[in-house]
Amino acid sequence: MPIEFAHLETPRLFIRRFRTSDVEPFARYRADPVIARYQSWDSFSLENAIAFVSEQSQIVPNTPGVWAQLAIELKSSGTMIGDCAFVCTKDSPWEAQIGYTLAWDHQGKGFAQEALNQLLKYLFVDLEKHRVIASTDTRNKPSAKLVQRLGFRKEAHFIKNGFYKNEWCDEFVFALLREEFLTRS
Repeated sequence: MPIEFAHLETPRLFIRRFRTSDVEPFARYRADPVIARYQSWDSFSLENAIAFVSEQSQIVPNTPGVWAQLAIELKSSGTMIGDCAFVCTKDSPWEAQIGYTLAWDHQGKGFAQEALNQLLKYLFVDLEKHRVIASTDTRNKPSAKLVQRLGFRKEAHFIKNGFYKNEWCDEFVFALLREEFLTRS
């Protein structure tokens, strides 16, 4: 039986379901224009965060086509510093896609890599996914480097395939297979 999110942890982090207490820090970093630069949202309010956290409490993880969003919490302080997510593909239930966002003041410290590595372990070992993909705006070089450090390989470069914030954007798609993750681990 797959482990619950409340039990996902790393040496420095808990990766868990959202709580009501996450609303304010979630809204704060999501509203940061630097954080939102390569994301799908333009603005993010406290009301958006309240609705999002409420919605997430109702979802069943691993439901094809439904994003499961997880809070990233520092063990040392109990501070929520970001989130990561996954969605299992509707047409290919053996495949998942991941996403992630980290508050600006916690970037560059290895937290995203640590959290995503644990999420990948959950997806590949507990849920037995065959393949996990991640996509990034091509201008978001730190994000592309992060997934490559996790062992992903670049499989596609789509030219002007997304229209975000009033401009056409290019996108990289990266992938990692279960056997690659298990061999690396």
